[in-house]
Amino acid sequence: MIKLSKILFINTIIVLCFYNKSSAQTNDLGLKVHHMTLSVNNIDSMVYWYTHILDLKLVSRSGSGDIKAARIDLGGFYIDMLQVKGSHRQPSQDLSEDDHMLAQGWRHLVFNVDDFYKTYTLLKAKGVAFPQVVDDKNKATVHGIFFKDPEGNVLEIRHIMQ
Repeated sequence: MIKLSKILFINTIIVLCFYNKSSAQTNDLGLKVHHMTLSVNNIDSMVYWYTHILDLKLVSRSGSGDIKAARIDLGGFYIDMLQVKGSHRQPSQDLSEDDHMLAQGWRHLVFNVDDFYKTYTLLKAKGVAFPQVVDDKNKATVHGIFFKDPEGNVLEIRHIMQ
């Protein structure tokens, strides 16, 4: 089992190495991130959680029967959710926040926040479970912590201090 502190350390190094490059407008191909798509089991509960717990905006909902869709706005980056009859979870989705990096593929979505402790405290008050306690006395360069949405997808809040 990989310790969460090791994962955070590795992520910190990666973030710090590429921080200046990530603020670039685009690449030579003109690629810009638009949306990601999340296959879900229960679109109603997931839309509720992302809009009420994470305070994101629902842009649209469509479909019925075998395929239902929703689009959530995160300031110009969209999370599209699809509920498709017959879809199923992958075993890697059941890994803990500590072990989720052991599976290959997209592993987690990171939200950058201006005030890490405020966001952490507000999410805890809304019932979000975090796998570890945040030490607010440790003033590291990067603050980050993993958590899961209701269907087990790993998310992270992170603040990079200048």
